[in-house]
Amino acid sequence: MVIKNIDIINKENAYYLDFQFNRHYLAKLIHNVKVDYKDTSALCDHILITPKGVTILKILSFEGILTINKNNSLRVNYGKYYKTLPNPLKQNEDNVKIVKDYLNNNLKFQFIKDIKVDGQVIVDSKTNTTNHPLPNGFKIDTEYIKDKIIEIEQSSVVEGFSQMQKLLNEEQREAIVNLFLNDNISLNIQATNKDLKPISTYSKII
Repeated sequence: MVIKNIDIINKENAYYLDFQFNRHYLAKLIHNVKVDYKDTSALCDHILITPKGVTILKILSFEGILTINKNNSLRVNYGKYYKTLPNPLKQNEDNVKIVKDYLNNNLKFQFIKDIKVDGQVIVDSKTNTTNHPLPNGFKIDTEYIKDKIIEIEQSSVVEGFSQMQKLLNEEQREAIVNLFLNDNISLNIQATNKDLKPISTYSKII
């Protein structure tokens, strides 16, 4: 069995996410960002910036068969051998804490006391897994993207000034992107794979 180089897998995931989210003008996406802050570091696979805030995305994508253990550590079976990996939820939680502290100490926006930062661990739908359903904290990529796109679209329709104050406007979202790109090591990738297809949300904004 040929195991894909991790850089190739990361680029394929970036292409896929770019294709799904960059169709929406309210979403901004950057990849492979290393944030160094206060003697700590966060290595983020993907960072999604929307009006609702910032989401640190970690994608699990393997050629082998993935098993998520009870303690949320990973085992990937490649047939003749296997490899184990630490709990990705804990890794992403640590990244979220660092990025939240980093953003809120470097950016101050009118009406927004704290920039919301959360995280999500996503399992590539092409990865075979023994967990059905997935444990809490993990989501299949298609399911997450569908729900997130609906949330992004709905954020464009808000009632009242008080609700608008809670959302990041375009200038603020751009400021977050620029802070990441100017202060940290980042690889920004544009989707070019013509075989990709958009995920339908079937959403209706009233």
